[in-house]
Amino acid sequence: MNEEPTGKWIEEIRLQCRFASHAWQEMRRSLIGMDNEKSFFYVHAFLNHSMEIAQILWPNNKDCNERGKGLREALKLTEDNLLNQSSIRRIVTHFDERLELWMGTADPPHFLNLNVMPKGTVADAREDVFVRSFDSETYRLEILDQTFDLRDLYQTIRQLDKTAETWRKLH
Repeated sequence: MNEEPTGKWIEEIRLQCRFASHAWQEMRRSLIGMDNEKSFFYVHAFLNHSMEIAQILWPNNKDCNERGKGLREALKLTEDNLLNQSSIRRIVTHFDERLELWMGTADPPHFLNLNVMPKGTVADAREDVFVRSFDSETYRLEILDQTFDLRDLYQTIRQLDKTAETWRKLH
């Protein structure tokens, strides 16, 4: 892969890493302020920027596979990288379809949308009544039927940003 376009792509990756880090910091600030809606706003922003990075490195479009492969090689990323999990993309894309399916199976039909506390904290609430649940102690996020450890994802992004910065300094 030519170093000039590679460098531009790596700068884009670094930008998305910084955006994800900003969202992470604001999410933490919102959690301290106990603002559930704002906390989830930043959780979603963090996930969206994470997904942007994943799409650059592991593109869906087969015409872009060479670019993705070249970037992964330049940044020494392996296929088992957390950003390569398809579940990260699924959580953001086609959410409406997954929500409709989930609502059709929710029992009871009422549910809680934004839970920011460990599950089991709400007395007599079943675990499957939460659309979005974020455990502010463990940083585990559950949206519908998918669970993520956001701390692990954040560490992956921080490491990627450092690796990309090192690449830029050497090229």
